[in-house]
Amino acid sequence: MFSKGKAGGTPTSTNKEYYNGEIPFLSINDITKQGKYVRYTENHLSQSGLESSSAWVVPKYSLIMSMYASVGLVSINEIPITTSQAMFAMQLKDKDLLDYLYYYLSYFKYRHIHKYLETGTQSNINADIVRGIMIPTYGHSRNMEIASTLQGIDVKIDNELSVLKLFNRQKNYLLSQMFMNIWVRRYCFCMVNKVSLRSSLMMHSSYECSIFVTQRMLLPFEEYGNT
Repeated sequence: MFSKGKAGGTPTSTNKEYYNGEIPFLSINDITKQGKYVRYTENHLSQSGLESSSAWVVPKYSLIMSMYASVGLVSINEIPITTSQAMFAMQLKDKDLLDYLYYYLSYFKYRHIHKYLETGTQSNINADIVRGIMIPTYGHSRNMEIASTLQGIDVKIDNELSVLKLFNRQKNYLLSQMFMNIWVRRYCFCMVNKVSLRSSLMMHSSYECSIFVTQRMLLPFEEYGNT
């Protein structure tokens, strides 16, 4: 299934000449921000940084699994990329299996990876463990069907999350507008009735204030001078 599988490397961090070049350098933060597909990285290596370390350029549409920190996190790179030694990159023989393998490795993280964790200062796995993962296959057409079904679910999840974001934005807008309007209308009430804002608040009990606010929120702004 894989033509090449290898961990990355990190150039000496004290040498500034090794960084801020043109070669994308993947971090866990990039994966957690972008999810399944990685399209950019925050950090970059220079050519000398690449040559001075065991990092290698992972071709696009490969699978990358984290071995430290967020152990077992899987992503697909949509650009050629380099990684640190904390990640294991897998170049595929058959790109058609990309999504199927992505979903199986995501399942492996959820169901099985805890059995392989090495406990030290932090739990992690190593490259040998990743290479030894047994991946089931059900025939090409069945593999593709499984991947397609899970992709469809992901699309629905993304759509629902987009709708949720829109509702949250609408809610925040309405909150700011409603409470701002309450105080604008209270001010107008005070101007019309020639009382201070503090006095107007003291005129009503909390119950009466709530009725006052509710009634006036239902009235057009122009009608406040007549109430």
